[in-house]
Amino acid sequence: MTLGQKQYHKISLTMGDLKEKLSTAELAALSVSSFCASETNNLKKLAKAINYEGIDSQALNWLILGQESSILRALTVRLLEFRRFVLKCQNQNGVLGSIATEVGAIISEREESRPFGLQVAKHMRDQASAHSSLDDAKKAINHSSPNTEVIFLDSENRHNSYYSIGDQVFIFDNLLQLSNDIHDIRGLINEWHLWAMQTADDLTVFHVRLMHALVLDRFPDNRVSNETITFPNNLISDATAPIRLPVFYENMPK
Repeated sequence: MTLGQKQYHKISLTMGDLKEKLSTAELAALSVSSFCASETNNLKKLAKAINYEGIDSQALNWLILGQESSILRALTVRLLEFRRFVLKCQNQNGVLGSIATEVGAIISEREESRPFGLQVAKHMRDQASAHSSLDDAKKAINHSSPNTEVIFLDSENRHNSYYSIGDQVFIFDNLLQLSNDIHDIRGLINEWHLWAMQTADDLTVFHVRLMHALVLDRFPDNRVSNETITFPNNLISDATAPIRLPVFYENMPK
């Protein structure tokens, strides 16, 4: 197998097959879990490129930070919805409830030992991800230092432009409300990022176990096949290598 070839285990069924063997609640849960797990995987791959390493350029640091915080906030919104779904499934009967209870216990135990990550995640979802209101901005501005510098970077192509006052108000000034003697802003961001990475792992484990119970176990005669997908080199990356997402795109449509 060449470097650009990757092997996947493939299961092929019809919706009719699933409706025949799964209850409506089970099929709905599998649909929600699949949607959340796929999006979590997509966003986590992007979030893997987040490393907060500074560069000797204030303007470039802002460009990188702005893009990385957007990815982390998008991942946070999905994870909190996925987490809410799993915890709610603990009340379900059968295999769905048992798997949700086991995974929910793992999530709860970890969050009890490191509560700040979840606290920051919920705060940033409420104040800087799901909404961007005038009232929220007014509250955050009250925490702004008059000496804080903000920059407006306007590129000839507006899609490469960036304006730091938005992240300053909605990210940093909001985090100031949570900072204390133990966790400064940098520490809170690290706790938030760690929570996101660990929660993504826990929730996708829930989905894999649910898929095994509702698909593999219910359809024992449906053989799993191996499918080799050939990827162009520019669509493969090594997660152990230093990865940075581009922040400037040439020839973007205006």
